Amino acid sequence: MNNEIKNPSRFYKPVSMASCLSLLILTTGNVCARSLDPGETETVTPGSAPEAWYIPPAAVLNLNGADALEIEVGRGTLNAQSATTAQIDAFSGATVNLTDSTVVNTTTNAALSLLDSRATITTSSLNSQGYALTLARDLRPVSIGSSATITNSTLTGELGGGAVT
Repeated sequence: MNNEIKNPSRFYKPVSMASCLSLLILTTGNVCARSLDPGETETVTPGSAPEAWYIPPAAVLNLNGADALEIEVGRGTLNAQSATTAQIDAFSGATVNLTDSTVVNTTTNAALSLLDSRATITTSSLNSQGYALTLARDLRPVSIGSSATITNSTLTGELGGGAVT
């Protein structure tokens, strides 16, 4: 039996110059992402390059006047003082403390999403094309639910300021 392809050119499609340039642009960005170790504490100060972060159990990320990209908080703690960040997702008993900070999400996801987590938001601003803040509880039998204490802050979303599920 001969498994040779008789006309291999029929499997290739021409690629436009625009497609090649788009791929080149997408692969040359300088986006940094950091994952803290469990129990680690990291403090980011002004002038640091913005990074995406993952904060695992018992880890603490302090943003003191710094900018950050997307942040995931999994049973860790995020403390943001005079910071600006992209979307924040907190889950599994995470703690988020925002003071004089701004969280902006340019998608329909929430600026701050809490799943079985808690947040304290003071003199801060949450903005999203979806909801500014979502609070949810996991459907597992053991679930702690979510809570947020909001003081002198602005929650703006195209779908609404907040949603509780």
